[in-house]
Parts: sequence; structure tokens; C-alpha cells
Amino acid sequence: MLLENAPLIGVAPNGVITFVSDLYGGSTSDKAITADCGVLQHLEPGDMVMADKGFTIRDILPADVSLNIPTFLVNGQFTMQEVNYNRRIASARIHVERSIQRLKTFRILSYIPYQYKKHANKTLKACVCLTNLQTPILREIAVTADLQPAADVHPQQE
Repeated sequence: MLLENAPLIGVAPNGVITFVSDLYGGSTSDKAITADCGVLQHLEPGDMVMADKGFTIRDILPADVSLNIPTFLVNGQFTMQEVNYNRRIASARIHVERSIQRLKTFRILSYIPYQYKKHANKTLKACVCLTNLQTPILREIAVTADLQPAADVHPQQE
């Protein structure tokens, strides 16, 4: 994405970017970034982390936080339960990808001149803030006092 470095980006179910780490060198593993960047301290009991296959962080997550990754193909064919599970993860993953794609539209992130590289983390975080100020990816639903969904607050604009 930007430079030759990679940040860890956390996205809420509604598509809002809720966490962005500093930039790490391209050879730094996902596990090392996750352990070092401070995101684990923000996780609460009952939280779920959704990640790609190969994102091997289960052993560093707090005990009461679950990791949801697509299942691996073992015997040549997924079971119906695995297909449904993978489908649910893929449908949620679309919103994560859409949020990250919005972030990638900031051309400044594709090349930061050498003299400004010391500001790269701040530049990234400013772009995240601007991304979150855009039209929501998902419709917002107002919730009444009895916690029943009310009418849509913002119609979907796409």
C-alpha cells in the first residue's frame, strides 16, 4: 500500500477504521506487528478478530477473544458447515476491504518523498481520519429506547 511498509488496520463491523498501527517494515510478520503495535490492549472479553488465512495470532490473543479466519481445505472439499462459515466471513470481509480501499485512494500514501518519511505515520493516521469522515459504508440504523431498530438514519448512497 504505502511505501514498502505495512500497518495493521482494525475495522469495526460498520466499516469504520478503529485502529491503525504505525508503519512496519515489509518483512515484519503479521504476528510481530500485532504483538508490538498495542492493538491487543484494546480488545475486550467477547471481542472477535477476523483475519485472513495464515494470520497466525491465536496464541497471542487474550483468552476470551476469538479469532475468525476462513477454514483451510483439508480433504479436497469443504463441508456444508465450512462453506457457510467461509461465506459469512467473506461477506463481512467485503466491508473491511471497502474501508481499506477507501484509504488507498489517498495518493499521498502511494509515495511519500524522502524528506517527509519521518511524517509517514502521521500522514497515514490523518488519511484514516479523513476516510472515517466519508459517507458511511453501511447504512446506519437508529435504535429506539427499547433497542428495536427504527427507520434508517442515512439512506445507502452508492
